[in-house]
Amino acid sequence: MSVAKRVAVAFLKGDAGVTARCNGRLYNNKAPQARTWPPLATDPGAFPHLVYAQINSDDINSNSGPGKTVRSQLQLDAYALSPDEADALAEAVMAARGGANVVPASADVAAFDGFRGTVNGIKVLMIDGNDARDVFEQPVHANDAGIHRVSMDFVVWTRES
Repeated sequence: MSVAKRVAVAFLKGDAGVTARCNGRLYNNKAPQARTWPPLATDPGAFPHLVYAQINSDDINSNSGPGKTVRSQLQLDAYALSPDEADALAEAVMAARGGANVVPASADVAAFDGFRGTVNGIKVLMIDGNDARDVFEQPVHANDAGIHRVSMDFVVWTRES
């Protein structure tokens, strides 16, 4: 797992508000396959949930050679059965404070969006939320209502020790 993913997972799993909203359902790249595909919104225990994926990662170099700074882009998707529930989960992600494993540089940079500090000993220069969009996935089954999603993009800057 990449450094940026490790930071996001540790941060979000450590936050009581996020884990309460999604019952700890935080998945790498995709949610587990449901009984039906595409999943029925009515599958028990399937929603709400979060899916995280790394979009890209670049080592940052300078004129003096290779650096120890890495810039990664992560996408976090909040899935729910209603737009309000998806929005609430997305807002919980943005405001997440992590747990004991998260040490902010100061109180004003403690939330996930804008965080600076360390997570599980990893130096985080900044987590910057730079885009969010609402998506509605149309119902596929006659007895389904569709699935609401908020997709959020974050740039995670880390530095190796």
